[in-house]
Amino acid sequence: MICLYREHQETLIVEVNERFMFEYTSLVDTKIYADFEVHRGKKLPGARDVPVNFLIRLPINFQDLPEFIIKENPGEDTAILLVSYQNKEATKIFPQLYLSPRIEDALGGSSSLRIPSFPAGSCLLDYIPHVCELLQNMVDQISKGYQRRKEYIAAFLSHFGKAVLEYDMITFHRISFLFEHFDFFCTVHIHLPTYFPKDQPIFNFQSIYHFDAYNKPYTSIVNNYPYSPRWTGNEMAQRAEMFLTGHIQEFKTASVRNGKRNIDPLG
Repeated sequence: MICLYREHQETLIVEVNERFMFEYTSLVDTKIYADFEVHRGKKLPGARDVPVNFLIRLPINFQDLPEFIIKENPGEDTAILLVSYQNKEATKIFPQLYLSPRIEDALGGSSSLRIPSFPAGSCLLDYIPHVCELLQNMVDQISKGYQRRKEYIAAFLSHFGKAVLEYDMITFHRISFLFEHFDFFCTVHIHLPTYFPKDQPIFNFQSIYHFDAYNKPYTSIVNNYPYSPRWTGNEMAQRAEMFLTGHIQEFKTASVRNGKRNIDPLG
C-alpha cells in the first residue's frame, strides 16, 4: 500500500509542472539523496496553487554522538529535511529540518540549529549539500565537545579530587567543589557548555556564609579568567588552580562586604 501511495504521489507532481519533475528525477538519479518522498498536498481555501512537499532523509553520520538516556526508546537516529513548495512557480519555498529525539537533545534542542533559507533560483541538489554540511559540522562539534568535557572533568578530578562534591558523569557538563582558603569555605560550580572547548566554562562561586538581598546564597559568576581552547584538560586544570587560589580571596572580601550573614533562626 505504501509503495502504491508513493507511485500515486509521483504521478500527481507531473501534473503540476516540469520544475517538480526535474527536482524529483534529479534526486532519484543520485544515490546519496535518493531516500526521499514527495507529496502533493491539498489546495487550501484562498490559495491559488497546490503545495508540493519533498521529504529527504539526510545522509548524516551520527555514530560518534554521546549516548542519550531516555525512558522511552528514542528510535532511529534520523534527520529529515522538508522542503515545501507553496506555488507552482517555486517562488515560495519553505525548508524545515526535523530531527529524531536523541539527535535533537544532543544538539541542544530544536532551536539550536537554524538552516539557511532556500535561495531564489536554486534547486534541491544545490541546497541539500549546504544543509548536510551545516548539520554534520554541528554533530562533529558536539562529539568532540563531549570527549573534551570528559577529559576536562577527569583532569579536575585528578587535581582537586578531595574537594569534589559531585560531578555529571553522563554528559560531563558540571562539576562542583568545596574549597577552603585560610579558613574561608566556598563552593565552586563549573559549567561546561555544549560547544566546549570553543565556548569557555563558567565558574560560579557560592558562599556558604552569606546571603544576597533575595535570601539566596551570595554568588559570583566568572567567565573572563585566563583560558585557551587549545589547552589540554591538564593544562586547563593547572591554570584554573592558579586562578582559583587568587580569586577565592577576592570572593571572600566581596561576600563579607556585600552579603548578609547566614544566621540560623533556631540558634
